[in-house]
Amino acid sequence: MFPTTKNTLSIVQKLVIKDLQMAETDIEFVQNTEAWEELHCKLSFVIRHLLQHDFERLLQAMYRIDVSEIKFREAMQNPDLNSVANQITDLVLQRESEKAYFRELYQS
Repeated sequence: MFPTTKNTLSIVQKLVIKDLQMAETDIEFVQNTEAWEELHCKLSFVIRHLLQHDFERLLQAMYRIDVSEIKFREAMQNPDLNSVANQITDLVLQRESEKAYFRELYQS
């Protein structure tokens, strides 16, 4: 994982909201997050919902985020839905953190 700051968390929140094309209620849910663990928990909840109710939207988001297809498929092999959601959340946060880190790095 890349070095993270409060600003990185804010950037990652914005990227997640944009890339997952969240509804207004989900946006408020994710934006009101002050710690990485809390963001992980909330995002895992959203991803679990997408796994159950809108898998196509989840796949489109993974493409936009540029999550490794191989790692995504590996995560999907787990029979436990909560574990799958947590693994996908890890992949999303890792990739969005990379993007945020490089944006901060090259912005200054």
